[in-house]
Parts: sequence; structure tokens; C-alpha cells
Amino acid sequence: MSTQLDIVYKLKEALETANPEVATPFMADDFTHRALPAQLGVPQRTKDQWKTHVVAINAGLKSLKVGTYLWSGPVHVQTSSCQLQFEVLDTIDNPGSVTLHVSHAPPYCRVTLSMARCAFDDGEQDISVEIVFVFKFTQDETGAPKLLSMLEFMDSLAMVKVAERQAKGEKV
Repeated sequence: MSTQLDIVYKLKEALETANPEVATPFMADDFTHRALPAQLGVPQRTKDQWKTHVVAINAGLKSLKVGTYLWSGPVHVQTSSCQLQFEVLDTIDNPGSVTLHVSHAPPYCRVTLSMARCAFDDGEQDISVEIVFVFKFTQDETGAPKLLSMLEFMDSLAMVKVAERQAKGEKV
């Protein structure tokens, strides 16, 4: 595994454990995170804003209560522990960039990154989310790779539902 891919897996670990400090030593000072499609209007994040975002995602998941209904459908939380967990479907490791295709893996809570929806592998509708990340790298003064940017291409269907809720003034 390349050093770049090692860094990407540190970032994945940071997302899954709500511990951004696992990945931030490998990020450039001017790191940026952009969520796409751009029509969603998600603002670009700096390194510090990304760290806050990671902690907030996981705190939101942990706060979900058993019996909570999400969206307006039949899907509801049926366990007291919701955790962000990714299954890696594909990777492309090139000099200066890594592309990572992931989905939320069972048996963990499957959610959009906005914490808008959650389901479990209990026979209910499968609402897993797929995301493609594109990571760009630079080098520090020693020649070691540093993560410069992360583009996050969100699952369009899930994000349309988030946008619909936001348009109605609902919290997502």
C-alpha cells in the first residue's frame, strides 16, 4: 500500500471513530474539503472546520434514540448504537491523488453524512449510501505526501432528500 493510500485510510479511520486527530497530522495546513454536487450548497471546509464536522457527525449518530423515526417513512432506529462505518468498494491510487469508492457497510447504521436517515439489516428497506472521495496530495518540505484536498461526491438520491427537508425548513 502506498503512503498516500495509508493517509486515506487514516482519514477513513478518523471519520469512523470521530477522532479527526488521527488524520490531521497528514493534512496540509491549507487542506480543503468540498462536498458535491455543488447544487447542494454545502460550503467548502478548512482543516479546522473538517475536524469539527467529523466530531458533529458522530455525535449526531450517537444521539439517535431507539424508536426514532427518520424521514417520514417506516425506517426507524432499532438499536442504541449508531456508528459511521465504510466498506471500501474500489480504490485508484495515482501519483498525487487517490480515488476511494465506499458504501456504508452492514451491520452498522447506514446513514447519509448529514445524519438524515438510518436503517439496520433487519429486513427493512436497504438504504445504503455510496460515496466517491477524490483526495489530492502535495508534498511537505521533506518530500512526504500531505493531503491537500478532499472532494466528496455524495449519493445523489440521499442528498436530494436532504435538500427537500432543508427546503421545508426541517433540521437535517
